[in-house]
Amino acid sequence: IDRNAFKELCNLHGVCYVCTAGEGGEFETLVINCPLFNERIRILQSHTEWDDKTQSGQFIVDDAVLVVK
Repeated sequence: IDRNAFKELCNLHGVCYVCTAGEGGEFETLVINCPLFNERIRILQSHTEWDDKTQSGQFIVDDAVLVVK
């Protein structure tokens, strides 16, 4: 996310009540590596899907492997 995207999110808050902190479930997180993991996830293939009706999208992982750190 860059400054322009953040400004756009702030503007959306006034129009359709999007929370810039993602508190309403607007954001989801995919963790692919962290110090607690013995292996990390390497995403080999993915795609995005956008639904114009709901104005929401998904990041779809098509193929992934575990890689030893």
